[in-house]
Amino acid sequence: MKKCFLVQSKSYLDAGNGNLFHYIFVESQGDPKTDPLVLWLNGGPRCSSLGGLFTELGPYLINKDGKTLRLNPYSWNKYASIIFLESPAWTGYSYNTKSKNVSTNDDSVGIYAL
Repeated sequence: MKKCFLVQSKSYLDAGNGNLFHYIFVESQGDPKTDPLVLWLNGGPRCSSLGGLFTELGPYLINKDGKTLRLNPYSWNKYASIIFLESPAWTGYSYNTKSKNVSTNDDSVGIYAL
């Protein structure tokens, strides 16, 4: 098994009003101090950004067996650090501590997006 050489972290962003947004951060393989930072949001709302991470532009792609990964030669993190944010609450691993009935229209999502 090959060793992972990429700096990655995951956590939750407290967006207020009980909203905890899950994210995965992937550091640039170039120069993280000077390379741009990209915020990736898959189309939606209510579409997990992990789809983009593992099937489009992330450093690894899921193999057809669904159990193993391979390096993505076209990963955007060759030249930028990327935050894959799952927004709004109840998208992917994001959630709300106060309610399970979270509004997901464009206006309410925009309030917590940035």
